[in-house]
Amino acid sequence: MHPDKTRIVELKRGVTFLGFRVFQKHRLLKKSNARRIWKRLAKFKRMYDDGEITKEDAITRLEGWLAYAEFANTYNLRRKILMQFGKSFSNKE
Repeated sequence: MHPDKTRIVELKRGVTFLGFRVFQKHRLLKKSNARRIWKRLAKFKRMYDDGEITKEDAITRLEGWLAYAEFANTYNLRRKILMQFGKSFSNKE
């Protein structure tokens, strides 16, 4: 094991892996990833409103992130995102 990259941590502190904090019995999304997705979704909404991307592209991007977030305990976050952005992408035809 690499002496500078390896360390022993308590399980209650969790381990960062692929954008999640992994604990013994659950996973949480890193706060920086949650902030990043809010910015990206606002950008996707702006691009959609400006006609730069299609409704299908916007929904695909939203669904992709929601699928990633499902690997963690993010039910309330995903519900909040769908309430805010799901309506935005489904209103226009």
